[in-house]
Amino acid sequence: MIKKKANTFAGHIETTFKPVELPQNEDLETEIKRALKEPLQTTQPIKFLTPKEIQNIIQEDLNPREAPGCDLITGRILKEMPRKVFVHLTSI
Repeated sequence: MIKKKANTFAGHIETTFKPVELPQNEDLETEIKRALKEPLQTTQPIKFLTPKEIQNIIQEDLNPREAPGCDLITGRILKEMPRKVFVHLTSI
């Protein structure tokens, strides 16, 4: 019974996920070179922020009761950070 389920699942995976057909090596190399020469149009210019802007964003937009992320820094901790922290953040 388990072997039948495993084979059914394997068959499903095999038909669902197929390898991508790549062009011949010469065509692939040409395509890569062409793509690398094109400008990145989806990239937005980096907007630099001042320490005060970062502090305002945290004070106004951050919910102190939200669960922390993987860094375990809560919104409450960020809201209580001294200005010096925001100065360091802008230099990163």
